Amino acid sequence: MMDYEEVLKNRQEVLDLVNAGNIQEAFSRLIECSYTCPEDNSQHSAAIKAIQEQIIEGLIRLTSDQNYREIFIILNRLISFFGLSHRLCLEIGLLNLSRKIDLDFQIQFLKSLPPEILNDPIIQLIQAETLRLTNNPAAACTIYNSLPPP
Repeated sequence: MMDYEEVLKNRQEVLDLVNAGNIQEAFSRLIECSYTCPEDNSQHSAAIKAIQEQIIEGLIRLTSDQNYREIFIILNRLISFFGLSHRLCLEIGLLNLSRKIDLDFQIQFLKSLPPEILNDPIIQLIQAETLRLTNNPAAACTIYNSLPPP
């Protein structure tokens, strides 16, 4: 098991590489330190999670017509390093939906989410729109109609 200082250092290095636009190098560096942050509320855990959020944001900022599939694959692989988070699920769902990368995968991905993430209204909107785009308007309408008013 790695100590928090090593993990913090690794995540900061990954963030620096992402911010410099070195996506593959950043992902390779992340793999070298395959550590999932525990669900405790320690100061170290919070610091690691904050940097991980910045890594996700940085990857989304780098998304272009040329690399959106690569970013999509990396975001999906981040789950095994960062753990399943609401933010990561949102970004994966929105990128997949906006680029129509693999909507069948998206339906399966959404079905596999734990209720605390799946029941989020934004995740439900992503699910409804995905169902609409995959020619399942009845299921999409059911979800749309179950959402709270804006």
